[in-house]
Amino acid sequence: LRDILQVLEEEERFVLRLRYGLGIPRRVPVSEIAKMTYQSTKWVKRTEAKALRKLRRPYQQLRLSPYSSSISTLNRAMQAQQALLDSQAAATGNESNGDSRLPFPPPDVPLD
Repeated sequence: LRDILQVLEEEERFVLRLRYGLGIPRRVPVSEIAKMTYQSTKWVKRTEAKALRKLRRPYQQLRLSPYSSSISTLNRAMQAQQALLDSQAAATGNESNGDSRLPFPPPDVPLD
């Protein structure tokens, strides 16, 4: 699984590991990840959705097949995340976030 996650950017791996409790004792809520990274909850949700999209690519699906029971969970999470982002974009009338982000800080949680 660690090799598969290497296709993701550092912040994408960080968010997914915290959100889904990969290698840590518990899952971390979006609001806590936002505080840890000094980002908005919207940024955390977008980063999670982007990472899940990457993992849904056909080649990655083949690599994830040994973990097939988790794939459906990831797919459902990605679909729900995308629906939320779409509804938020529709409510605001634009799809650009317009927020300025701080550079991603080094993670405080060990990932390996």
